[in-house]
Amino acid sequence: MCASTPKTPNRHIGRADIVILALVSLLLTASPGQAAQGVYADEVVVGTHVDLSGPLSSWGVAVRNGIEMAFEEANEAGGVNNRTLRLVTKDDGYVEERATQAVRDLVENENAFAILSPLGTQTSHAAAAVARENNFLYLFPVTGPSNTAVPQSPFHFSLAQTIQDEITTGVRRVLETRPGNVAIMAPGDEFGHAIRAGAKAQTEAMGAEIIADITIARDASDYSFALRWLRERDIDIIVVGTIGTETIGIMQAARQLRWSPTFLCASSCYTPELAALGGEIVEGLYAVGQIPIPYTGDRLLGEWARNYETNFGMVASSQALIAYRNARLFLNVLNRVGRTPTPANFRHALETLGPYTDPLIDIPPIIFSAEDHSGQQDVFLAQARRGRWVIVPQISPTRL
Repeated sequence: MCASTPKTPNRHIGRADIVILALVSLLLTASPGQAAQGVYADEVVVGTHVDLSGPLSSWGVAVRNGIEMAFEEANEAGGVNNRTLRLVTKDDGYVEERATQAVRDLVENENAFAILSPLGTQTSHAAAAVARENNFLYLFPVTGPSNTAVPQSPFHFSLAQTIQDEITTGVRRVLETRPGNVAIMAPGDEFGHAIRAGAKAQTEAMGAEIIADITIARDASDYSFALRWLRERDIDIIVVGTIGTETIGIMQAARQLRWSPTFLCASSCYTPELAALGGEIVEGLYAVGQIPIPYTGDRLLGEWARNYETNFGMVASSQALIAYRNARLFLNVLNRVGRTPTPANFRHALETLGPYTDPLIDIPPIIFSAEDHSGQQDVFLAQARRGRWVIVPQISPTRL
């Protein structure tokens, strides 16, 4: 008679057994002080998505270069907490669907620790939703000012003020030193509504009022009638909701009338092209800025701009400087959280960082909190002078 092999009795696995198995698995696979995905013994992987093949490709290249420049400097100095930084860049072509797929790829396949300085308003707004779903760090999108803020999530941090906030600050700073009658010239679109809201709120707060509000068409070519009407009403300051050649056209029409009111514009005017192309026509124009234009002759930024040109063979731009500044802020916080960075402790470190200033870039401090992830608390005024922009920290009639 052959002996039969004893059978293992069937056993029902209950909830308690599942919990025990999960804990055992965790103990076997995790080590004390283990950090998040993308953080390895000698390397931290960071992702970004920018346009490298579409309408904003020149900006996309600049953003990628700015991050890489900051990372290379950090790596040459020994990295952060004995880890080097590696950037993985995805080309989204400035297409929303490609941007969302880029985030999924960076999260699921590249195992990036965070997404840093993605480029583009509409693409970053769309892609941020994917990051929120995954509780993934989505840091400092490089976007233009927007009235439609991205819904905040615990791991989303931004560094751009709205158009309305820009104009509010600009109007306040102009009126503080050269009070006068204020008028608005802006289109009837969303951009124009933001200009109006900011200008009206600030003038009312200072006990003043908007004397005139003129709606202009985006395709207008003749501004002389509107300007004559404003001149008859002794307007001193005109807040314009314009971009590029529109601003030049309005100021040229005023010059032809031999009239020189103070013109104030949002950051849509703060571009090197407008100051250079406008020349004497836009001399004296004020614009709001959020980060300086890196001219090679600047006292602070000149050396950085020249190094950028040497490294990448192209002229340094504001987009490159923004990305570089953002990367340096990222590196600063990464250093603060120590050897075991996670999305949770990185977020806490940003929220409790206090006023952050970069010694290379003379701009108002960046401040985050648990209640406010917008960061950019203030903007500066710049003035067009001799074909370039000059930052004016304090406007004084004797300097105009």
